[in-house]
Amino acid sequence: MFKYFGVYVKNSAKVLIVSTIPRFTLSLARTAALAGFQPIVLTDKRWGLDCLSRYVSHRVVIDQAAFRSDFGGAIAQINQLIATHQIDIVIPADTICTRMLSQCSEQIQGASLFPLSSPKLIEQMYDKWDFAKLLEAHSFPMPKTRLIETLDQVEALDLEFPVIVKPPQGESGIGIHRIDDRENLIQAVQQCDTQKSLPLLVQEWLPGYDIDLSLLANHGELVAWTVQQKEGDNLRFVDYPQMVEIGRKLCQASSYHGVAHIDMRVDQRTGEVKVIECNPRFWGSLMYSTWMGVNFLALGIQLTQPVDEAAFQPVEGLCKHPWLTRSELTHWIKRGFQAPTDWHGKRKNIWWHQILDPAPEWFDWFSTQRTSKS
Repeated sequence: MFKYFGVYVKNSAKVLIVSTIPRFTLSLARTAALAGFQPIVLTDKRWGLDCLSRYVSHRVVIDQAAFRSDFGGAIAQINQLIATHQIDIVIPADTICTRMLSQCSEQIQGASLFPLSSPKLIEQMYDKWDFAKLLEAHSFPMPKTRLIETLDQVEALDLEFPVIVKPPQGESGIGIHRIDDRENLIQAVQQCDTQKSLPLLVQEWLPGYDIDLSLLANHGELVAWTVQQKEGDNLRFVDYPQMVEIGRKLCQASSYHGVAHIDMRVDQRTGEVKVIECNPRFWGSLMYSTWMGVNFLALGIQLTQPVDEAAFQPVEGLCKHPWLTRSELTHWIKRGFQAPTDWHGKRKNIWWHQILDPAPEWFDWFSTQRTSKS
């Protein structure tokens, strides 16, 4: 065992990252390698940016159907990889894999499973309507939320316009729209009715700004967190006790176990922060927390190990992507190839860890340039 950022981890332990989203795969592989783990990937994607990362030691591709049926094929492949590569921890990266491993947790043989809540609780957190009912039952601050299952319910809707419309299940902003009047809402519901995609969730629109809480909980106890908000192309991590307390009480009320990312919004009319929705899994901006020194993957793995818990330290400050742009590259050379001054102390090692894995960003940049010119 060795100590990394206050976290005890098993030296050279192998982790199996199970993922269907290459961006998530890459973030978790880098985060795992930074903490001293050896990442192995099981995915349904033959190609992804994680293919180019020096930190992915082995990659196995499985048929897409294995993640979307009874999971039997995927679980068999996971157990085979555990035996072949002596895997220590199995980690789901995204919603599909989190659901699968939560439902099939008792079938995993020979390795520990990253902390996960029960299948019932994961579904309750993921489904926006069920999550809204959970918030309401425990009097958490939230926007007014209604479920529209028929066209008649639009006429009786008691919310002021504009409203936000979204599917009860979904992520990455897909299907989320702002609608400014009842006439357009009727048209939207009619279209969904035709496409057999009802019900729809309708929420009051809150003027203000978005702010997110990322967390790790241990059977209802909040053990680590970051609070982040967009600032240009970067993320700023802030101290927001009210949000942290909401997260703490939500974990207690639901006995939540594992990582989650909760979207919130500050209502500029009152200054009150309100809970919008929850993703009971790792999140797309995970690397920013890692770059700030909060390694949620290592902290979660520690919960599966028989060691004393590390003292978690909240973080604050602006976090920029460490990617070396043309101007940054010039500054780097002038600095004598030293890390930027704002990446000081323990974060200097994190910066170097990222810089020494440039291929995914290079390929992504060149692909973007080709697309923009064509």
